[in-house]
Amino acid sequence: MNRDHRLSILREHENDCYAICLMILRSEDMAVRAAKNALLQLWTHDDFLRMDANERPGVLRRVCMRSALQLRAAADHG
Repeated sequence: MNRDHRLSILREHENDCYAICLMILRSEDMAVRAAKNALLQLWTHDDFLRMDANERPGVLRRVCMRSALQLRAAADHG
């Protein structure tokens, strides 16, 4: 899969990813960082990029939630 196609898919989900992270973290700065981390993880997630568009939201939610919770845990312990 070429770079432009990967970017196109991730851009479709960028706002939803940020919204999920913001809902969990309630901090814009932390949500931006968590969303960036999640999108970077999805960049290399070939299955996500190849799956049917209807299946992506569930994976997106899981990856974003995990990223946000990891960032929260690091902030709480850091």
